[in-house]
Amino acid sequence: MTLEAITEQFTKTAARVPALGKSVKFIFEQGPVHIDLTNERAVVTNEDKEANCVITTRIETLDAIR
Repeated sequence: MTLEAITEQFTKTAARVPALGKSVKFIFEQGPVHIDLTNERAVVTNEDKEANCVITTRIETLDAIR
């Protein structure tokens, strides 16, 4: 799976999540995915921003546990 594909999946999932007032960042070998859930509408980007929770893993590992 590519970074673009996982970003697209996170975008679809985050659209259904209510504002939690927090952000999370996944750091993959291919680059970061930042999910901002601080506002009414979730924002998913590939920017390397600060986050309340940072998870470093491989896309293959994340895909295997889903």
